Amino acid sequence: MRYLALLALWAIPAGAAAPSSQLPLQALTEADVGADALETAACYAHDGPAVLLVATKRNAVVNSEGDLRMLRRAGNGSPPHQGAKYVGNRFQIVISPIEGEAVDANGRTDRPARISVVDKGIEGSINARWSCSPSRA
Repeated sequence: MRYLALLALWAIPAGAAAPSSQLPLQALTEADVGADALETAACYAHDGPAVLLVATKRNAVVNSEGDLRMLRRAGNGSPPHQGAKYVGNRFQIVISPIEGEAVDANGRTDRPARISVVDKGIEGSINARWSCSPSRA
């Protein structure tokens, strides 16, 4: 069952835009981040089936306008499941968990979050989900 749920997340055409996204992010594909990325990631952000960001404790990868970007984690070093800020050259993403029920799926917490992106001085944000593995986060 877990395997099928992960396959459903990856069943997105390459370069597909995130649903109802105001952000300059496109969905990541399995080819972008690897077959086991969602299982091994500390956290990942998703908007329905579209995976927008895959993160470790120290960095994250996103697909912005067709280019993969590796961002470094900035901030106080708190665990990413509490929220995180990732920065790159003229690019910044802030994930802020929102009060709400965290769904526990296969040992991961999946909670609502506000995803804000600043790209070349233009800011956009959406509500999405922040899925984290407490053992890796």
